[in-house]
Amino acid sequence: MIKKLLVMLFTALCLSAFPIEKIDIAQEYSLDEFHKGITAFHNTEYELAITHFTKSLGYKENNYLSRYYLGESYRKAGYEENALFVWNALLAMGYEDRGLKNKITHLYNKRGMLADIYIDKDYVLREDIKGYLEDDKNNVELFIKPAQITVDKNNHYYIASYLTGAVVEFDPNLDVVRNFIPALPAIKNPFGVAVDNEGFIYVSDYTNDVILKLNRYNVVEKTIGFKGIGLGGLLGPKNLVFDEDENLYVNDSGNRRIGKYKKDGEFLFSFGNNIDDNNLQSPGGLFYDDGKLFVCDREQNAVLVFDKSGNYLYSLGADILKEPYDITRDNIGRLLILCKEKLWAYEESNALWYPLEETGKRLKRGTSIVSDKENNILITDFDTSRLLVLSLERQRYTNLNVNIERVFSQKFPEVHLCITVEKDDGSSPTGINTNNISIYENGKYVQVFGNGYTKTKNENTDITIIYDKNMNMNKNTNDFKTILDSWMKKASPSTKVCLVSTQRAEPVLENGFDSTRLQLLDSLGNKNFSRVTDKGSAIKTGIYHMLNRFSKKSLVIVTDGSETGNDFEMFKIDDCINLARNNDIRIYVVSFGNGPLSEIYTQIAKKTGGEYYRVYKSNQLEDLFQKIENSKGKELVISYRSESISRFGDEPVSVYLEIDYAGMKGIGQSIYYPEK
Repeated sequence: MIKKLLVMLFTALCLSAFPIEKIDIAQEYSLDEFHKGITAFHNTEYELAITHFTKSLGYKENNYLSRYYLGESYRKAGYEENALFVWNALLAMGYEDRGLKNKITHLYNKRGMLADIYIDKDYVLREDIKGYLEDDKNNVELFIKPAQITVDKNNHYYIASYLTGAVVEFDPNLDVVRNFIPALPAIKNPFGVAVDNEGFIYVSDYTNDVILKLNRYNVVEKTIGFKGIGLGGLLGPKNLVFDEDENLYVNDSGNRRIGKYKKDGEFLFSFGNNIDDNNLQSPGGLFYDDGKLFVCDREQNAVLVFDKSGNYLYSLGADILKEPYDITRDNIGRLLILCKEKLWAYEESNALWYPLEETGKRLKRGTSIVSDKENNILITDFDTSRLLVLSLERQRYTNLNVNIERVFSQKFPEVHLCITVEKDDGSSPTGINTNNISIYENGKYVQVFGNGYTKTKNENTDITIIYDKNMNMNKNTNDFKTILDSWMKKASPSTKVCLVSTQRAEPVLENGFDSTRLQLLDSLGNKNFSRVTDKGSAIKTGIYHMLNRFSKKSLVIVTDGSETGNDFEMFKIDDCINLARNNDIRIYVVSFGNGPLSEIYTQIAKKTGGEYYRVYKSNQLEDLFQKIENSKGKELVISYRSESISRFGDEPVSVYLEIDYAGMKGIGQSIYYPEK
């Protein structure tokens, strides 16, 4: 008995000496709701995430992270006004975060609330790259005496290296990808280079008087032209350019004319040396735009302009230019003319000429100029073996908008981030890869090991069809069955389709993504048409049905444009657009009529990156599924192996991502809870 009393007394003394810390119950509940909100967010259950983050703030109003991700959930759910309200309130509470401020600015800009009050016309010199690398032991030649530079649809650059007999390919980060040096026949002195839509490289050999067509494996597939002065003959071929029909124009400099060929090598005709007063004397760079071919002529100190048939139209710059070598057009519509030692800009709308001084005195013999997909200007200098890269000043110092849209951690420690990267005009930079990306978890750098799942995601195509079952559409059912049957028969096995129909109130999921072609067609036989249909709710339902799938996603609305009364009553037009756009979903509209809502549908398609088709009037409608399958989504999937520790999966892991691309920078951040 005495022993028990002593134990109790000792315990009481210990408890009095070490009082139990008071637990903040509200804080614990707030963190629990935050955990549920983050889990729902990464499961693409954005409405549920909004509920949990709101509850979290109900327990602890100053939980900044809950407020931040409440805004993110509103953004992903399409409620951009709510997101802006929540985020602005967060800033007003003293929360300082550069990434958040950039998000807010980007959203305002996207909504047209930050109008540009001027057009940025100034460039800055971003890169000055020598064609050879010097070290103490040897020189590494990249390109010597660079002639023409061109850019392909993937924003890769190709430089004809005149003295080394090679064409050098660079990626958008200006890292060398490969050298094209065919063995048979060898290229003696490459001057012109062009790339067609299939990726074949066309190279003019100035010394051997031919054009070579190379595949990606460095093999010559075709020789175009021959040494001579007759029809189809070439003497000292230089610059090359394609038109929109992929006809190839060749600067046949020795014959002082331009040759036009089909890309399979068939000669069509030549022009430029049969004009009474404006024969080409020393043709140089070529630029094709909107049915016109611009040809620089160094001896005439002018740019001569022809139509596609070779008819002379007019000339430019005869009193301004001195030895013009090449010409291109920049992203604000100006013609940029590269002269031997100077770069000129010409605004056609007001006939205004002025020099661009950004190259300083670097040009010794500026030879070729091109504008890429990121609005950069690239210039080769033949005499100094240099590549100059100019960027618009505003773009050079503009932040990229980076969003970590979703975190996959089901196989933790293997982690995959779905990210989007946008410039301030809403476009996505071309060619971002793992070299541009740095990732930190809980403040510690982690090694990125690839982005291969981006390709996998793009190869899996999900298409949700929204069928508007208003009464007027009843008569179009059989015609749409025929269209859908054709689409499904042409579809790839990796393309999955589901069908949602509009109704007076709640939309109906007629078929899921596991449905067959016949099941989809059978569902169209249901005669439950309605005088009133809610299109907004159907769009929302269709999008949410595919959000959680690892795929490239599109929505196809089938309608006649009829207005029924409460078409976007429950889910507004802007919310539909934002929900699709913020989840990388294009909306296509197939309309059987030109009803009152047709203009609205046209805008929905345009603003989400889709297209609007009129049945019976569009010859492209039958290939719609192939168009969707061949498109690429904006999301990149970045993979790495986490080294973070989360005890029992209850401790959050913070992710911080930096992107440095073409002189532009951006940051993104997120939080996830590893799977237990």
